[in-house]
Amino acid sequence: AKRPVFACRGSLWCMVFVSVLGYIVDPQMPDISTVELFFDRLLERINVTPEKAIELKRQPVERKWQMIRSRHEVQPRYSTFFYTEQIQRHLDPALRSRKMKKKHLKGLLRLHDILQSLEVDLRTNSSEWIREFIDEPNRGAYLMIQLLTDIQNPPPPIKLKKGFEALDRDPGLFDEHTCILCLKAIMANRYGFTAVLNIEDSVRVLVMSLKTPQPKTRALVLKLLITAAITPGGHRKTLSALDHLQRVTGERRRFENLVAQLTEEPLDHHFQVAALCFINSLVHTAASMNLRVFLQQELKSVGFDPDLVERSLRGRQDVGVLRELEQWRSNVVDVQGVMDEFLTLRNRSDHLRTEVDLLQGRIEDADKDRQNIIRQNEALVQTSETYHERAKMLRERVEALMKMYEKDAGKPPEMPEDDEILKPMEPPPAPGTFPNVSQAPSSSSMPPPPPPLPPGVPGAPPPPPPMFGIPGAPPPPPGMPGSMMPMGRQRAVIKSNVPLPMLNWTVLRETDNTIFKNVDDEAILNTFDFSEFESVFQVKKREVSDKAEAKREAARKKLAEQVTLIDLNRARNLVITKRRIGHPSVKVRQYILNTDLDGLHPENAELLLKFVPTKEELQKLNANAEKAQQFGEAEEFLHVMSKVERYESRLHVMAFAGYFDELVATVTPQINAVLRASLSIINSRKLRKLFEIILAFGNYMNGGRRGPVNGFKLESLARLLDTRSTDRKQTLLHFLASTVDKNYPDVVDFFEELELEGAAGVSMQTLAKDVQDLRKGIDITLYEREKQSNNFIIFSFYNRAFRKVTQISENYKKMDEAFKDVCLLFAENPKGTDPSEFFTLFVNFVRLWKDELNGTCRCSIVNSTDMTKRRMIRMSRKRKSHRRRR
Repeated sequence: AKRPVFACRGSLWCMVFVSVLGYIVDPQMPDISTVELFFDRLLERINVTPEKAIELKRQPVERKWQMIRSRHEVQPRYSTFFYTEQIQRHLDPALRSRKMKKKHLKGLLRLHDILQSLEVDLRTNSSEWIREFIDEPNRGAYLMIQLLTDIQNPPPPIKLKKGFEALDRDPGLFDEHTCILCLKAIMANRYGFTAVLNIEDSVRVLVMSLKTPQPKTRALVLKLLITAAITPGGHRKTLSALDHLQRVTGERRRFENLVAQLTEEPLDHHFQVAALCFINSLVHTAASMNLRVFLQQELKSVGFDPDLVERSLRGRQDVGVLRELEQWRSNVVDVQGVMDEFLTLRNRSDHLRTEVDLLQGRIEDADKDRQNIIRQNEALVQTSETYHERAKMLRERVEALMKMYEKDAGKPPEMPEDDEILKPMEPPPAPGTFPNVSQAPSSSSMPPPPPPLPPGVPGAPPPPPPMFGIPGAPPPPPGMPGSMMPMGRQRAVIKSNVPLPMLNWTVLRETDNTIFKNVDDEAILNTFDFSEFESVFQVKKREVSDKAEAKREAARKKLAEQVTLIDLNRARNLVITKRRIGHPSVKVRQYILNTDLDGLHPENAELLLKFVPTKEELQKLNANAEKAQQFGEAEEFLHVMSKVERYESRLHVMAFAGYFDELVATVTPQINAVLRASLSIINSRKLRKLFEIILAFGNYMNGGRRGPVNGFKLESLARLLDTRSTDRKQTLLHFLASTVDKNYPDVVDFFEELELEGAAGVSMQTLAKDVQDLRKGIDITLYEREKQSNNFIIFSFYNRAFRKVTQISENYKKMDEAFKDVCLLFAENPKGTDPSEFFTLFVNFVRLWKDELNGTCRCSIVNSTDMTKRRMIRMSRKRKSHRRRR
């Protein structure tokens, strides 16, 4: 009811009312801040979802004021108590009794009217009114679930008498649909949603409504179940309710009827979308991967086939159905593929683990060897220091003795010859053995005995200790020259009676902790008779004929006498090349002089270009020309080739003649491809129109924030895949393709005017080098033709090649100009842009455009499109970095 509150004279507030909101509402719109304040309070009270509230806040201020003005006139038709009292009376079993009297129906309205009015009030009234309907003592949500159960299981029909019309139920299942609409309005906000789900068997009751033959009602139920399935605990309740439905309806498996209804005629768009969305939500929100795979296989077992559902559309472009089918395909789990990948990864893991173990073992062995080497080195250093000290002492004593001798004898002692001093020391005999007489040192290697002491000189000084290599000298330290024994215990030298073959075994240096620590093989050596062993394994001397021995000796002598002047590696490679040619040096020289391409293949001529003698090599060869008979094989070949006039130029001509046709066959199609592609893009009117459309859409999107622009870079084509629709399932490229197909049909096939084949694989740097090689080769050939005017081979080759190279040069110039023009047409730097990058952008864009037209990328971006987009972005970034470096 309305009542005046106050009036302000001389203002715009003529009449003020108190609305149901409790706020001041005036027919004249106040200032914007006041409207926004009223509207925020209005949204807090009315029953709307958060998404809907955000959408309403975007409305113009005039629309908000209109909603505020109209809201104060909204009043519920009946009170919450009236609704719940009417529903309880309809649920009373006594109403269906044959003894029911007319006075009991006083004030009872038809169920159809009650539900219709309740659905409107639940949608349009404030959230406080809905809470009052749900909470005690009304318990409206609980009564609605009970009423839906009663509608699903109606009592036996009875013949109604006059005056009993209030008991009439709608025969067209309208009451069930309206009751579910009431539950949907209750569940529109979080409080009501939680209240309904907390009612025992509420999800089961909703699922039972899937038995109805009305597709509209089934779609409504599925939408509610989608919301219930994604809540905590709702997924389990939904599956349990579906199990109950299977038992009630007699289905052999769950989802059997639901899947069958997807393709039943007549098709219902809303039911198909709701059913597919429900299937996707139920499967893809499963608590575990095992449950997800189980549900997926269960649906397949009852006949769910996305391709069959898509065929049922019969070409109709149902965006909602196609979107849900694409989501199913993108999220389906390929169990076999996952298992194959798992087995592959497991095998790879086992292999890597084995390799790691092997490498770890090698590292441990190497570490042990390193520690052993360190210990041995420390021992050697210590022993070496000891011997250095002893040697120093010996030198001092020898010097003292020499001074005494010189003092007594009056002359210096005679020293051994240098050759005797420089003789290598022989290894000392093992303990307990005596050297052979033949191995005893000669007297010349012994220091001369001192002369007899002069009379009166008291006792002689002690003799110096024995030196290395002299019997009685201490053995050298382990690992020092002259030591023939491995580290460990000292072993006696073993000498067989006959020559025996060598046993290639690996020697253990330390045997302390091994099986060989306590073995005594010397006992076997001392007691066993090796005569039979020697007769079986004796190495016989090879009998070489005098002739063979003479040849071998001559070869060794010749090799020793050879004169080598060239670097060893270069000489070795030249010898390998010469032997590959298979002709002696003189014959190769004759082939080069005659330009004989049959005798010296152009490929071999190209190899010989790597071994053209340098100035230093020519100087060495000329300086040693008198020793030409003693030259090595490489020196002899270069010496012979140095006599060929213009040797390098002749080889260039022969090599050029060999690869000329192949190079022409490579360069010509590349030049033509870039030329055709450049001209087709420049002359394409449809492409210009398409870029005009793209520019218009881009300015419409960015104009309000960044302002309109006059053009965009080619790399922006990749961004058409980044910009997606609100539901994130559709790209701007897809929308553009659809729009152009509908509104600009003459532009949609712009790619028919483009000739891009082969252009995306051309590298300008490589192509320019090949053309330059052709020009350089024809110049060298011209030079040789002038020098060899009587050479018919060079003359005929030059005439044939000159025309082709001239034509290629002209086409290359045209191609270069066309490519520069097409680059400048799109504001690209021709010097920093390669055809392989430039035309690849167009090739990828055309491919994506065709995919969109063919429907292969209709509702989401497929993996190949993502890969192509990433390639386009990488190429654009590469070109940016290249320009920055320049």
